[in-house]
Amino acid sequence: MLTDAKIRNLKPTFTRQRIADSDGLYLENAPTGKKIWLYRSTKDGKRTWASLGEYPIISLKEARDRRDRVKGQALGVIPPDDFDKNVTFREVWEEWIERKVDTVLTKNYADDIKGRSKNHILPVVGARFISELTSADLLRLIRRVEATGHPSRPVWYPKDTSRH
Repeated sequence: MLTDAKIRNLKPTFTRQRIADSDGLYLENAPTGKKIWLYRSTKDGKRTWASLGEYPIISLKEARDRRDRVKGQALGVIPPDDFDKNVTFREVWEEWIERKVDTVLTKNYADDIKGRSKNHILPVVGARFISELTSADLLRLIRRVEATGHPSRPVWYPKDTSRH
């Protein structure tokens, strides 16, 4: 089983390696230094992998909790709500963007994302409670933004990814 000390001391390797914890939980150690939690399960004889988040944003304890919830859902167990039903999309969005600024986004790129969300996303769904939003609501929002002519992907993202 993994420990926080073992995880912190992992060095990037030349190839991706998956290190087993327990009950289908793995930590994938990438050459870039990124560490991703994965859950492996088998359904109808086919192995599937589910990403549970990135370490250290998702701690070892939380990764194990997430694994248990995914296993429970597969068995038909409904997990308790993980969030307050009175949290708005805006509150969740602002918390997410602040976390990303500190970990992966540059300040300029984060400011660009904040500006675009302020103009296109938050006026539409910002005041709505997370518990009330559906995937259909978000799909309508994405289609609405696409209809304005704004790019659906950043300009730096390659158009043809088949060669990469």
